[in-house]
Amino acid sequence: MNTKNDRKPRNYAGVMVSSTYKDLEKHRSILLDVLIKQQVHGIGMEHYVVDASDDVVSSSLKMVDDCSAYIALISHRYGFIPDNKEINPNQVSITRLEYEKAQKLNIPTLVFVMSDEHDVKKADVETNEENIRKLKEFSDDAKQGRIYVSFDSIDDFTKKAIHAVASLSQKIYAQKTTKSEVIITTKKSKASELIPKPPKLYAQPEYLGSHRFIGRQAQLDTLNDWANAADTHSILSFEAIGGSGKSILTWEWVKNMAATTRTDWAGIFWYSFYEKGGVMADFCAYALAYMTEQPLGNYQQLKAPALSKLLLAQLKEKPWLIVCDGLERILVSYHRMDAAQLRDEDAGNTDAMGDRDPCSCIRPFDDDLLRALSQVAPSKILITSRLVPRVLLNAANQPVPGVLKERLPGLKPNDAEQLFRSCGVIGDSNAMQIYLRQHCDCHPLVTGVLAGLISFYMPDRGNFDKWSKDPNEGGQLNLAKLDLVKKRNHIIQSAIDDLDSKSQQLLSILALLSEAVDSSTLNALNPHLPDGTKAEEAQQNAEAMQKLQQTVKKLEAYGLLQYDQYNQRYDLHPVVRGVSVGMLALGQKQKYGQKVVDHFSDKAHIPYKEAKTKDDLVVGLNLMRTLLQMENYDQAYDVFQDDLAGVLRDNLGDDTEVLNLLQPFFNKGWNNMPISSLQKNKRSSLRNDTANSLNNIANYKDSYSLLKKVLQSQIEDNNYLSVSIALNNISISFSMQKKLAKAVIYNNLAIEIVVDLDNKSWLYWYRTIRYLYLVSMGSWTESEQLFKEQMNSYRVGYNIRPGRIEFYNARHHYYRHTLTEEHLKKVELIAGQHNQYAVKNDITNLRGDWYYQKKQYQKAMDCFNEVIRRKNEVGSNANYEEIKLSLAKHQLNELVSPHEEAQRLSKTSDNYLGLARLWVAIGDNKKAGKYALAAYKQAWSDGEPYVFRYSLNQATAILKKLQVAIPQLAPYDKCKKKIESWEQEVFVALEKLKAVKKEEK
Repeated sequence: MNTKNDRKPRNYAGVMVSSTYKDLEKHRSILLDVLIKQQVHGIGMEHYVVDASDDVVSSSLKMVDDCSAYIALISHRYGFIPDNKEINPNQVSITRLEYEKAQKLNIPTLVFVMSDEHDVKKADVETNEENIRKLKEFSDDAKQGRIYVSFDSIDDFTKKAIHAVASLSQKIYAQKTTKSEVIITTKKSKASELIPKPPKLYAQPEYLGSHRFIGRQAQLDTLNDWANAADTHSILSFEAIGGSGKSILTWEWVKNMAATTRTDWAGIFWYSFYEKGGVMADFCAYALAYMTEQPLGNYQQLKAPALSKLLLAQLKEKPWLIVCDGLERILVSYHRMDAAQLRDEDAGNTDAMGDRDPCSCIRPFDDDLLRALSQVAPSKILITSRLVPRVLLNAANQPVPGVLKERLPGLKPNDAEQLFRSCGVIGDSNAMQIYLRQHCDCHPLVTGVLAGLISFYMPDRGNFDKWSKDPNEGGQLNLAKLDLVKKRNHIIQSAIDDLDSKSQQLLSILALLSEAVDSSTLNALNPHLPDGTKAEEAQQNAEAMQKLQQTVKKLEAYGLLQYDQYNQRYDLHPVVRGVSVGMLALGQKQKYGQKVVDHFSDKAHIPYKEAKTKDDLVVGLNLMRTLLQMENYDQAYDVFQDDLAGVLRDNLGDDTEVLNLLQPFFNKGWNNMPISSLQKNKRSSLRNDTANSLNNIANYKDSYSLLKKVLQSQIEDNNYLSVSIALNNISISFSMQKKLAKAVIYNNLAIEIVVDLDNKSWLYWYRTIRYLYLVSMGSWTESEQLFKEQMNSYRVGYNIRPGRIEFYNARHHYYRHTLTEEHLKKVELIAGQHNQYAVKNDITNLRGDWYYQKKQYQKAMDCFNEVIRRKNEVGSNANYEEIKLSLAKHQLNELVSPHEEAQRLSKTSDNYLGLARLWVAIGDNKKAGKYALAAYKQAWSDGEPYVFRYSLNQATAILKKLQVAIPQLAPYDKCKKKIESWEQEVFVALEKLKAVKKEEK
């Protein structure tokens, strides 16, 4: 696909579809439909009105000139050759002329080429020898230097068109501008050349305010004092509940005062974390592109540790002013399915996913970066957040050195009155101030909402005195005894109650979504449209459009809806979104949510299996989140199982997002049954999925509890195959908890069952796990024999975790010091072909270990950095890799404060062998001995032969080197191992089940 574009993009998203016609009529129809669903306009000769003064060729080339992108479909026919020596001196086809015109204009180009496998009619195959030559020349030229799409059937074309056009539409909207040349972009696609040069303010995106800024002189003074170079605090954090005016305060100061308060800023960068939650790595990339005036793409490809290092270097070199707005969105408390609707009263109390600190960052890398940002003089970091990140506070909840924390109060009464009056409200000054202080503590958002209520007070619009005394309006509010959060929520509820039904409906529909919407989505969700109206018909309904505009204006006047002119998107303040959803009865959620579901169900999207990022899953995620809020659990389950779960877990490695989506099914906690309205087999499947993801984030307690219940349930149902799956999952859970004996026992039981069932597919997978255990135990002869058998066996089950056994074999060779580049490349190839996140991580990790073993420390660092980056992106724990990275850095003399770093890692990791090696490298033999002993006992597991052989040998070598006595531990004794009562029941039940199955045979 050609992405270079030197000309000014068109003001509409028009895509020229160029091809021969009759032989590709069906393909063109499919493509034009896909384009519509991607909200771009397909244009071709069938849509174009030829000007009387133009010939066909001129008209055709005008279409190319008018489009924002170009698509060529090349079949087995060359097509019409215009007889015009001036325009077509080389006598090429009109399709080729259009293609060449597009290339001269540097328009984004997408090429589809029909393969030789495609069914074609005889009449649709070129027979003229000269034209055959020209067709081949055209096809070769069109494919040169770009990724093209080959298709071999109508169905194949449809699938590939959806994926390719989705990518093309992103490039179109990345260039699109309004008539006034205001840049229309999204955070993902914004081109680096659109970033202003420092020191000019760069906002990503610009702040969207619901009212004018008033007052806050004390806080402005604080900002001015803090910005001074003499102030020693690198970070200033404003903390307050939602709607208190944190963002508008900092935006006012940044935009209108910061540059005059201090004239030596190298530049000023504003970044909002409200956009899709945001991640610190994304923030780093945009900040660096601005600071260095380099293309954004240069940084988007870098790993998180590299981004952090580069950003910190920039911040310490020159005085930059950086603003992180809405930083709470990177914290654990907001790592949940309904983060966009989360109320203040629910934030910061518990972790919906497990036992993490709600105020810690979702991604460990973000904690590290925040800690480093507290010491970046001469630069300044301004933070707004509902919650203060834990890493910025000490054990006494006081700010750490370098951090200044301010709690943002409400407005002063006279400032709140000014805000009231700026919205057109009139009345007695003293009465206004008393009312605002008593009923909402002069909370800015609520003050604006109250002003909207009074502005629409029918008896006397804008008259505060009459409204406040009316027993049916302001006179009925009695909020003095409520805390501020409850006051705020109550007033917003009153404003929503005051709306007409259609306005309430639109607000509710938008609240059910997790992010801002563009005008086309707003039109599709228009409550004034007749039921059953399709998205493409919405634009044509003039009456409904006019009513929608009136509704939008009313919601804006009430302070409930905001319009982002910069990105041309409509959004709700997070507080309004939370209150609005909280007001909805279940029936309303289902009614309004269905419009959202219908809209996203109709949207074209790439197949989930081809997803490379979470953005590629936006349709499925929006569908499932809405269905869960509607409590339509059956349909939500179906969306989840439609490849969404597998892609999130296997392709993206995002188990925390899986658990976010699954948590609503477990409304009484992980240890309880999923909601009873689901069919039993679906509940069992959900528990299995949940247990596996809990295992992957090291929540073994809840995972183990769930797997026990799954197993017992499957035994009760006499579901023999499902029993084997549960047994093998329990086996894996035991192995992750370093309980190797039980892992082997339960794996053997699973194998016995599928042997009885003659199920070769599952047998292949269970024996692969068996191979892992043999490798771990150092049973080399038995493991080598099993590997040979597996590689020569029935391979249907290969699609269960592709590349796993090859990776275990590579680890086998690493343990025996026989690992080669060929072993590694084989696994990397399979993992890449099947997009297996976990295998990619594991093999990159192993490559790093191999490089370290060969003393190629820089290469080892690169590998560990890559794994840490991937894990940080999905919030996974990367403690093991961080220790290995520190070891490699130390070998290259790049580890700053080695003793402090080792101390920090020692507090958070159970990678005792890695810690022992790190302390040895640093030279602290006492601590090295302590962790080497812990590593030995950990590797001993259940005792010989159930030990982790390689780790045990490594720990033994360190202890000998340190001259520390080797512990004398007992070997495995089956008689001394405690068998829990539930396990005994399982063993008995399995024997009965096996007997029944034998009788059936």
